[in-house]
Amino acid sequence: MLVLICIYYLLCGVCCQESSVHILTEAVSQAYLQEEEIPVLRNCEELRIFGVRSTDNSTFCVDPDGEYYGIDSFQVECEKATDNSTLTGKVIITPTSNLSVYISGYEDIEFVHQVDYAISMDKIVDLLKSSVECQQYMKYVCHHAMMGVWLSRDGERMNNYGAPAGYDGCMCGVLGNCAYVGKRCNCDSNDAYLRTDDGFVDDRSTLPVTALLFKDTGSHNEYGTSTIGSFTCTGTYVDWNWSTIHEGVCLVDHVLAVFNTHSRSQCMLLCRRELLCRSVNVKKNHDNGALTCELNLRRLRNVLESKIVYDTYCTNIEPILESDLP
Repeated sequence: MLVLICIYYLLCGVCCQESSVHILTEAVSQAYLQEEEIPVLRNCEELRIFGVRSTDNSTFCVDPDGEYYGIDSFQVECEKATDNSTLTGKVIITPTSNLSVYISGYEDIEFVHQVDYAISMDKIVDLLKSSVECQQYMKYVCHHAMMGVWLSRDGERMNNYGAPAGYDGCMCGVLGNCAYVGKRCNCDSNDAYLRTDDGFVDDRSTLPVTALLFKDTGSHNEYGTSTIGSFTCTGTYVDWNWSTIHEGVCLVDHVLAVFNTHSRSQCMLLCRRELLCRSVNVKKNHDNGALTCELNLRRLRNVLESKIVYDTYCTNIEPILESDLP
C-alpha cells in the first residue's frame, strides 16, 4: 500500500526552497521514510525513479556529481507528465536570452544571436555528464539569406545546424530533401522564397549552444529569424567499468536493499540493475564468513563522516562517474 508523506522543504544542500512535494514509499528505504526526507539526487530521471511527485511545482534541486562533493547543488526544471503530478525524467534548461530574433542588415559582419543560461556552464556540463541523452532545438527561417553556424559551449564554430554531429549542413541534407538538389540546407538556396531549416543537435561533448551566427542579410530583401529552444537531458548515466574499492569501510542509513551474495562481483551486478544504486557494502559475517550485499543510494564521497563505519569485515565499492573525470 502506498503511503504519501507530505514534506514542505526539499533538503538539497545550498538551494533548498519551500515546495509541495510527495514521495512514494515503495521507492525508498525505511531510513528515508522515517526521516521524511528526500535525498539529493543527480538529475530529473533519478527524481522520477525515486518517486518524487508534485502538483504545483516543477523546479527541483539536483547535484549531478553527488552531495558534499564537487559542484554545489542547483535548481532545474523537471518536465511533468500529462497527469501533471508525476515527472517524465527530462530536465529542461531554457535560455534566459531572446529565444527568437529577427536578423537584417548584416552582410559581411556576423550577427550574434547570444544564448545565455541562468545556470553556470560548469553546472550544466555536470548535469550533462550525469545524463544519457541531451539535445537542443534550433530553427532558421530565411529569405535570400545563407545558413550560418552555431557555437559550442567552448566557443567552437559548428556547421551541423540541427543535424547530427560531424555533418556539414542541415537535416534536409541528411534526409536528402532540401529545396535544391546538391544543397545541404534549404537556406543555402538563397532565393526569394521563405525557407526553413530546423532540427536538434545532440552531441554531449559540444552542448549546450552558446550563440548562433548569421550574415548575408545586408540587402533590403535579405533577412532571417533565428530561434533557439531549451536544452534538455534525459536518463541517468553510471559507468561501472572503473570502480573504487574502499577496504574496511561501510556506509550506514543509505541502504536501498539487502541481499545474500557469494562474491563482490555479484553484489556489483545487483547494483547495476538498480538504477538508483550508487555503491555497495559487502559485509562478511564474523562467525561463518557468509557475505551480505547492501545496495546504497550514496557513494562514500557523498556522505557525512557520521554515516561511515570502519570495520575490517566491510568493503565499500563505488563506480567512477563521468563527472569525476577531469
